[in-house]
Amino acid sequence: MENSSSRLKRRYSIFIASIVLTLVVSQAIIQYDLRQQNQDAELINLAGRQRMLSQRISKLTSFLFYNRNVEMVSGSYSLDTLRVLTQQWKATHQTLLQHNNAGPQSKKIDSLLILNSPRIKQIDSAVQQILANQQPETIRKSIQLIAEVELPYLLTMEKTVDQYQKEAEAKLNNLKKIEYLLAVMGLIILILEFIYIFYPTLMRVASQNKLLSELNSQLQTRERDLQQSLTHVQALKDNLTQSERQYRELVMNASDMIYELNELGEFSFVNPGVETITGYTCEELLAKNYAEVIHPDDRAASIEFYRNQVATFNKSSYQELRIKTKSGKNIWIGQNVKIQFAGKTAYRVNAVARDITKIKEAELRLYRERLLLRTIIDNIPENIYVKNLQSQKILANKAEYEYMGVKTESEILGKSDSELYPSESAALSIAEDKRVFAGESIVNVETLNTRKDGSECWFLISKVPLRDENKKIIGLVGISIDITASKLAREELARKEKLYRLVSENSRDVVSLHKLDGTFEYISPACLDLHGYSPEEMIGRIGTDFMYADDAAQTLSKVGDLLVKMQNREAIEPMQFRIATKHRGLVWVENVIKPVYTNNELTGFQSTVRDISARKLYEAALQEAKEKAENATKVKSQFLSMMSHEIRTPINGILGLTNLMISENPRADQLQRLNLLKFSGENLLTIINDVLDFSKAEAGKIVLETIPFDLHEVASNVTTVLALKADEKRITLRLSLDSKLPRYFTGDSVRLGQVLNNLVNNAIKFTEVGSVSLEIKSIQQRSHIHTIRFTVTDTGIGIPADKLNSIFESFTQANSDTTRKYGGTGLGLAITKNLVELMGGRIQVESKVGEGSVFSFEVVMPEAFMEPATAPSPTATSHSLRILLVDDNPVNQEVAAGFLKRWGHVVTLASNGLEAVEKIKTKKFDLVLMDLQMPTMDGYQATNTIRQLSENYFKNIPIVALTASASNEVLKRVTSHGMNGYLSKPFKPEDFKSIVDHYSVMEGSLAENSSLNSIDQYTEGNVELKKQLIVLFKDNLLEVQQKFFEALEKDTPDLFLGSLHKAITTIRMIDSVELTTTLEEIGNQIKTEQKIPADKSELLTSQIDRVIALLDDELLK
Repeated sequence: MENSSSRLKRRYSIFIASIVLTLVVSQAIIQYDLRQQNQDAELINLAGRQRMLSQRISKLTSFLFYNRNVEMVSGSYSLDTLRVLTQQWKATHQTLLQHNNAGPQSKKIDSLLILNSPRIKQIDSAVQQILANQQPETIRKSIQLIAEVELPYLLTMEKTVDQYQKEAEAKLNNLKKIEYLLAVMGLIILILEFIYIFYPTLMRVASQNKLLSELNSQLQTRERDLQQSLTHVQALKDNLTQSERQYRELVMNASDMIYELNELGEFSFVNPGVETITGYTCEELLAKNYAEVIHPDDRAASIEFYRNQVATFNKSSYQELRIKTKSGKNIWIGQNVKIQFAGKTAYRVNAVARDITKIKEAELRLYRERLLLRTIIDNIPENIYVKNLQSQKILANKAEYEYMGVKTESEILGKSDSELYPSESAALSIAEDKRVFAGESIVNVETLNTRKDGSECWFLISKVPLRDENKKIIGLVGISIDITASKLAREELARKEKLYRLVSENSRDVVSLHKLDGTFEYISPACLDLHGYSPEEMIGRIGTDFMYADDAAQTLSKVGDLLVKMQNREAIEPMQFRIATKHRGLVWVENVIKPVYTNNELTGFQSTVRDISARKLYEAALQEAKEKAENATKVKSQFLSMMSHEIRTPINGILGLTNLMISENPRADQLQRLNLLKFSGENLLTIINDVLDFSKAEAGKIVLETIPFDLHEVASNVTTVLALKADEKRITLRLSLDSKLPRYFTGDSVRLGQVLNNLVNNAIKFTEVGSVSLEIKSIQQRSHIHTIRFTVTDTGIGIPADKLNSIFESFTQANSDTTRKYGGTGLGLAITKNLVELMGGRIQVESKVGEGSVFSFEVVMPEAFMEPATAPSPTATSHSLRILLVDDNPVNQEVAAGFLKRWGHVVTLASNGLEAVEKIKTKKFDLVLMDLQMPTMDGYQATNTIRQLSENYFKNIPIVALTASASNEVLKRVTSHGMNGYLSKPFKPEDFKSIVDHYSVMEGSLAENSSLNSIDQYTEGNVELKKQLIVLFKDNLLEVQQKFFEALEKDTPDLFLGSLHKAITTIRMIDSVELTTTLEEIGNQIKTEQKIPADKSELLTSQIDRVIALLDDELLK
């Protein structure tokens, strides 16, 4: 019994010991696991810090180099920072070497750390050189060394970090295996306890009931033992609580985020590290759902990620995502998550997260830098590639793989040239690679390659060795530039240059190439014939050195403009100048310049010089002939102008006196003779006009006007003027106007009237019986453009068919009998034809002898949309004018004065311009009729003198020219010298009267607006009283004029109103309607606007001057 009880006790003790041992071992493993994780995390952090420090050192050295003018000062902040960073970097490396206790695999980490030790020394040495010597060259070399060493150092450190992580994971897995083993052992202990303790006990209880008392006794003993065991268990539990407290302190003091979520995703536990990272307090987070903290852009993806984890019962996972802090800042975290399941339901999530924002930013910068580098490489148009020592491509830019005919880089990576090129090209390339692997650099070598499609191409090849940090060749970098096009272009250029040289050397023209400053670079051998100098004598000199000095200076002044034109690719006109030859003296040449461009940039110009001496002699002869012809034409025009004036002057006297005598009611026989005299004179005048018009047409000096005019009025005037002639021959003259034809058109009404007048006049002349008709009809209209047909039909003698083509020739009529019977020069139809053609038309004729003729022409004229200005109606009331008639010919004076007096005008005579000026200064006139050609002072000079006199009266008085010349030049001079119009001599009485009547009805004429009849009524014939009143009226008018300008200057309207009130009654007594109206308007305006109207000053002065002139005339009577 005792033995059985001892065994049971022993077994029980073993059971208790096993449980205690399991608990202790588990706690030890947990503690060991935590220490290992912390140690591994610290080592990984140190390794990551080591990479960060090396990058900061590299960037800081670059910053010092590019900002050396600012930062390279002894003791500066940047140098201190560089020194501290380097010390920390070396210290960290030593720490890694000292604390490398990674287990069986620590040798690999040792080897990696040792591998980096020389690089650390190199970088440290470069940094120390920078700290010791801040010269730019020292910094540049140090930076270059750091740049060469940094990349392999970082790659090795990356491998070191990876090895740390792998070994940490391996250790964690080993610990987990041990934990699983302890759990199995605990289970085995329980099973064995059941087999060897509980089951036998039950069996004994069942089989040895009788031994209950003994067993009770033993049970009490065992209860005591159990109590002791429980006490021991409590102690173990206290130890476990202590361990848990330590673990919690570790969790609460950890800088990482450690948190727990319930099945709803709500925070159920958070450590203070969460508060540091997120900014939320623990209480705030415990009131939130996990999804609320995730960045909105990552929320859906993160939730989906963990749903998949739950769906696949994946308990552990790692994810990187962004969260939004309380301040709104976005940070990256990397979190390890463990999901706890109850069956198939996740009920708890434990997570450890770390702020990896800086790592992400570094990764992003690295990615961008790599992407930028890749973008730069891919955008370089030349083929760039990197090969390893097996001549396999390990990098190729876009230009390279597209040249290979593939779409992606991966299709050619790992392949050698023998797999990518035809065998011959591949063998050549591999041979070059071997030379580069041996240390040779191949630079700018032209190579003929064969593409896969069999086509040949030229490349400019450069290959240089690729070395590692130990200067060991690990491959090569190659650049291939496709120069096929430029190669072919150079060959074509050489061919063309050869051809160009062949052509230029065999041309009589001198062909040369110049720099932009004009220096000869090449000149053809023809220069020896032209210049007398050999090419060797001219090359290297400037082209202007061989020019005539004056021409060279002129050419140099144009250089700037020539360069601008060549830059802008504008056409350059050929240049002509003289060259100073070696033996021939000065020679005229023509130079054609063409710009020369290289790579689309102006680099020089080509010059082609040709001897034009013979042409210059020919041009000089032509110029001399032209000048002679122009002089002859000028002499002819001067002769015609002089003859016109000299002939018109006596004709004016003949016709004027004839018309004057006809108007005096002569006897019948006298009237008959006077009419014959008038007919002869008019016929002579027509001949003169025809000769002048033909001369103008022949010289091309007829210029058509383009002004609005009344077509109906033009046609009516023609038929009205010629109606008297038709009536004398008892011929019917008809005018037919198309009712659809507009009234107003744009064109030359004078020349159109001349054409119609010639045709209708001819028709009347050659018609003895019957009728003459003028028909005007619109035959086509497009928009507002009309094609108008003018037709003149007569029932006259007709024209023989064989003469129809010659009647429009100069000095030609149908036959000599016609000339003798009807008179004329034979110029009328020639002039008419010329005028019609100037209008854009063509004259036609149909005729039968004895039946009559039909002349027609068509012209195109645009419709006018505004009525032309018209002269005052001839039916308006005319008044007596005071006219100054200026003419040196007594006959002309007699004729003009006779008609003027007959029409009721007062005439004052002057025999030359000077006399006219003196008379107009002392006496007021309403109109001046001014002859142009006079002795002492001609009409032009007299008009200029009158217009330059100070008073407005002299600037406004109408002056009409009397001219025996109707040339355009004379008419232009008349207008330019300030004359208001002209009248050609000899004039018709009706034309003369129309001109005078025009000025007698003009607004402001003295006769119309002022009258002194009322003064005669007041004085009742008392001459003395009349003179006193006139003097009084003059004083009042002068006072009004003075007060007006005084009030205007002082801005005192009342001053003028007082004077006006006193004088208005006097002015009304003079009966000057014009002046009275003006003064009343000024007074009303002052009362309304309270200021003097300055714009009325000139009008008021002019009107007062005219009234005073009238009063002065009355005093002289």
